[in-house]
Amino acid sequence: MRSRLLVILAISGFLVSFSGCGLMSKKYLKTESFEQTVSTSGIKKIKLENISGNILIKQGIDSSKMTVEATKEIKVRKKDLDKPIDEIEINIDTDDNMIRIKTEYNAPNRKTIFNFNMGNKASVDYVITVPPGIDLGIENVNGNITSDKLDNDLSIDLVNGKTEITNYSGILQCEIVNGSFTGEILNTGGVGISTVNGSVTLNLNNYINAELWAETVNGKISDSNLMIKEIEKKKRKFKGYLGSGSPDTQIKVNTVNGKIKFMGKDEI
Repeated sequence: MRSRLLVILAISGFLVSFSGCGLMSKKYLKTESFEQTVSTSGIKKIKLENISGNILIKQGIDSSKMTVEATKEIKVRKKDLDKPIDEIEINIDTDDNMIRIKTEYNAPNRKTIFNFNMGNKASVDYVITVPPGIDLGIENVNGNITSDKLDNDLSIDLVNGKTEITNYSGILQCEIVNGSFTGEILNTGGVGISTVNGSVTLNLNNYINAELWAETVNGKISDSNLMIKEIEKKKRKFKGYLGSGSPDTQIKVNTVNGKIKFMGKDEI
């Protein structure tokens, strides 16, 4: 994960450093919609790789298919307003047991060595509707990630942006460089959340059986309205047990620069 984040950060820095080159001509905002239905028969994992834009994950009811809705957005010259957005491609591939959705940026006419269209502020906003029971992997450089009423196992890698997960049941892993995490966990087989610069707020069902653990380098840890047993509190560390405190289920949170807050969802 760390090596992948370093590569993503290098790409982000490269995009920023060149964003002002050759961009004196006036640009106009252009959008284009994309929608595709994909069979999920035999699929065990869905992976989405985006560069810039928001991602919304919705729970579907049809176990045989998923839908991918996207909005491409880019700034172009006036003469290009009526042309298709060829600078942004959305590629969807099915390989063995996995569906891979990937955003790719292409320079005009693909004549340059770099596979990015510099300075046009290109982005893609996604709405994906997925059936239950399929693992999800979401990677994004710049943009927010949200979901509601999801019960798929979910892993998130995010460089810059907020993550908000509500009414969630499943195994969750989330790593964020710059941005906050807010989550409402109804039931889980395990949660792991880490941020470099950003706070973490977890709203937990009091009837979850799990070991609760948190650690921060520069931040505070607090809890409220939770039935936590055998609490061990230190300045930068926290440990306790919810319910029966099953050692097989862990909820672990760590931050470098950011507060950690645990809250109870139900009255106690």
